[in-house]
Amino acid sequence: MLAAAFIMALLFSILEGTLHFWTITAAEDNVITFSPADQFAIPNYDSSVNFSVGGSYENATLYDNGTWHFEGLALNSYSLNMSARGAPHKGIVTGRDVLPYLYDGGDFSVSDKNCKVTITAYEPLTQYYPYSGWLNYTVTGTGEQTFDLHLPGKAFYWNITIDGEMKIQNESWTQSNNNLIKVTGARNNVTIHYDEILPPRDGPQTDPFWLPVTTATIVVTLLLVVVIIFLKRKNRQHN
Repeated sequence: MLAAAFIMALLFSILEGTLHFWTITAAEDNVITFSPADQFAIPNYDSSVNFSVGGSYENATLYDNGTWHFEGLALNSYSLNMSARGAPHKGIVTGRDVLPYLYDGGDFSVSDKNCKVTITAYEPLTQYYPYSGWLNYTVTGTGEQTFDLHLPGKAFYWNITIDGEMKIQNESWTQSNNNLIKVTGARNNVTIHYDEILPPRDGPQTDPFWLPVTTATIVVTLLLVVVIIFLKRKNRQHN
């Protein structure tokens, strides 16, 4: 059984590595690079978006509602410590090599109205614990900014700081049911931090599969010891 489990684990690791290589190769064949000088304009709302670091994406679309949607977005600043997160692959991956390990595969949407936004830092959600991430940006103007980080349909705790002051929900920012974040009233910089709300652990717990087996073994062993002692005492009485 141990040999079979080892072989299955080895095959899985090889398969995952192969798929990772194919994914990266296919993505790199069709990517568009950008630099901090590139502006993603939103003409209808007198706004724009840019990034303070370079990066690349597979596709970028400006929708009529003023939203820029990026697919396969990867910043050059991306860095993921696989060893610290308990992932199958160890070491540190950077840049576009991070994409296969992200929850959303690099989807990112942003819109702003009557202002200009510069994304200064972004750590997207990965498939590995801890399930958290953050976004930092500066803003010029007093408009509104909306972000869709394409998070899973789970509950998240949001910690949002606007112009150096932590704000509670509905105080300069709102959240929709699909984790869409809208910020209003920011004049300088904003930090959006989120953590997945894990279910409580004080509810019904499932015993480990080995616990009943261990308990039964102890009981049988004790019974055998009692029987052996009883038989030895009985033999002594006969002698």
